[in-house]
Amino acid sequence: MSMIHIEDLTKAFGDNVILEHINLDVEKGECVSIIGPSGCGKSTLLRCMNLLEVPTAGKIFINGREITAKDAPVDDIRRHMGMVYQSFNLFSHKTVLENVMMAPMALGGLSKQEAMALAMDCLDQVGMGERADFMPQALSGGQKQRAAIARCIAGTDLVRRAYLRTGPHHGGRGACGHPSAGESGHDLCNRHP
Repeated sequence: MSMIHIEDLTKAFGDNVILEHINLDVEKGECVSIIGPSGCGKSTLLRCMNLLEVPTAGKIFINGREITAKDAPVDDIRRHMGMVYQSFNLFSHKTVLENVMMAPMALGGLSKQEAMALAMDCLDQVGMGERADFMPQALSGGQKQRAAIARCIAGTDLVRRAYLRTGPHHGGRGACGHPSAGESGHDLCNRHP
């Protein structure tokens, strides 16, 4: 089975059907972009994938486990998924480094030293190593985005989804707003399959 397998997914808000009979397979290591105009259901699809929105109908499997099953261990399945939000959701009372260290320590069981080494590696990958000790308020929007991507990389090992604006139409930079990420974000996908 695919790493992500979606069968006949439908999501409606009242009479407003946002997603209708969506089928999708994503293989391990594959980097997929979901593109379309505002309001077409891109965000809703991503939110359904980890049950931030409960689908109206259909099934979603993550690494062979059905997250939409009635008694699914949703929290356990979510531990292997990451999401970068448009608003970034960095904790304002923690440094960039502390934000990136949180999931590896809380969910991955890493020691503070191990989490710090992992976090610094992830921050370096997105060009943010020199900003590790900054508070989120001191960062630009692009820097916050890259910090959130580093947090996602550090905190997950199975599925990464990016809910953000990327590519050459947003400043000619890659997935994390940094030239080293590549134009389409494939470098990050390839480094972390």
